[in-house]
Amino acid sequence: MTVEVTTDGGKTWAKAKFLDPTQPHAWRRWSYDWKTPDHPGQRTLMSRATDAAGASQPVTFDERYFSYAIHYTLPIEVVVR
Repeated sequence: MTVEVTTDGGKTWAKAKFLDPTQPHAWRRWSYDWKTPDHPGQRTLMSRATDAAGASQPVTFDERYFSYAIHYTLPIEVVVR
């Protein structure tokens, strides 16, 4: 199982670090140290999880889930000044 983070809108992905041990059916906290860019501007950050079978969260919304489940990567827009 892994969690990856992108700081460039999905062009590249880097592994995050788990903070908690693996437990069956449990959430795990994670962290990622992001070096703030040298140049100001808007950035898109996203994270995605991959399970033990190798299935990763999709990048787009799956309409079969309607609005009650968020199973895809959510972009977080940040502004560097």
